[in-house]
Amino acid sequence: MTEERYLEQLDHRLQAYPPAFRKKMTAYIGTYFKEGALQGRTAEEIIERLGTVDDVMDNVSMLYHEPVQEQREKHSFFSFTILQCILVCDTIMLQEVRYGCSV
Repeated sequence: MTEERYLEQLDHRLQAYPPAFRKKMTAYIGTYFKEGALQGRTAEEIIERLGTVDDVMDNVSMLYHEPVQEQREKHSFFSFTILQCILVCDTIMLQEVRYGCSV
């Protein structure tokens, strides 16, 4: 799979989430591809380290316990999306530490 296809699939799977969150998540994951390429890694190697789009979405889903519509009513949109992005990113970084790999 290519970087572009991976990010397209991720963006598609994030359609139910707030647009700002979706943009931040795809940008964050995109940095893994850029940094990995600078280190000489292929897209396949980077995806292997990141996990599948399903793996990333499992992490996102764990953080969203209620339907997105209900959450928007309960939380400030800006602070909510920033917090969620940080938590998902921290989860990904913890997996890197746990498995001894980095992108």
